[in-house]
Amino acid sequence: MDMKTFKAALRRSWILAIVLFVASIFGASIYTQKRVPPTAKASVAVRDALTINPSQYTGAQVSFDAVVKSDRLAENVQKALGPGAPSIRGTLSVEALIPSNGINISPLYIVRAKNPDAHEALTIVKTAVIEARKLYLQLNKIDLGSVASVDAQRTQALAQLKRATRAFNDFNTVNFGSVGTRLSTLRALIGPLSDRLSQAEGDLAALQRVNDPASRNATAARVSDYRDQLNDATARLRRLETLEPQYQNLASDLSQARSSVQQLTAVRQSLVANASLPVDDQIKVLDDAAMDSNSLMKIMVYALGIILGLLFAMGAVYAEAARLRSRESVQSVIAVLGAPALGRIPRRAFVEVN
Repeated sequence: MDMKTFKAALRRSWILAIVLFVASIFGASIYTQKRVPPTAKASVAVRDALTINPSQYTGAQVSFDAVVKSDRLAENVQKALGPGAPSIRGTLSVEALIPSNGINISPLYIVRAKNPDAHEALTIVKTAVIEARKLYLQLNKIDLGSVASVDAQRTQALAQLKRATRAFNDFNTVNFGSVGTRLSTLRALIGPLSDRLSQAEGDLAALQRVNDPASRNATAARVSDYRDQLNDATARLRRLETLEPQYQNLASDLSQARSSVQQLTAVRQSLVANASLPVDDQIKVLDDAAMDSNSLMKIMVYALGIILGLLFAMGAVYAEAARLRSRESVQSVIAVLGAPALGRIPRRAFVEVN
């Protein structure tokens, strides 16, 4: 398309081109109002309530992460805003930023709310932070009934430990000492005795070929002594091995009773320590509710609207130019040329006219 045709099409369709351009800018404005509303945000750091055990720290029963992502928080915020407040469904969002160093256990939460009214967005964020703190404290509040229940279980465990200890000690007393210790001692003794007996028997067999009655008699006495010691140790070991299953059962009961008492003691210490900690001080608002800037997003939307507007406007001009490029008859060709046409003009010939 040459410039002459373009100018002609522009003179005919400039109003439509301007209307399309303005409509595109208006569409970008509507999109920014509906899809890029004013956004308020606040940042909250949380030190999960810690229960102090003798050798470790354990986290809160319900983490703040679970609280802020629950539907219950949105329901509480809606109630706190009042019956006349607009629905916040889909407007409230929470982003958790977990530290990457693996040392700091305090995650950062960014609470955001979108609303066409900037004041409403700020109110929603402030209310969400307050309600999240309340819900967190409510869910992690220590019930004194839990401490009493643990105390009752611990009393039973202590009684069981006392019975298991008495049974274990009585068994060892009846059997003249710790059965486990004696079993270990005898098993450690039998091996060396067997080796000494074998060595003495070898020495005695070697002396049978030597005419030395004194050495042979001494070695035979040593063999007899080692054999008596080995037989005695083996007999005692076999008697104790018959008691070993009962000993192991009593030792297992005693170990389980001790473990149960230790666990319940740790649980009770955790509950008491958690109840005494200032849990409400674990939630720190680092940045109060403030408006978040959406300037970059709005600039991008308007830039896209301008580009689309220009494309639509140019499309309208080119459509008008295509309409002007129509088939012409032989008479039209003669009129344009201003002279008679010599020869035959094909039926599919096209010319561009002013």
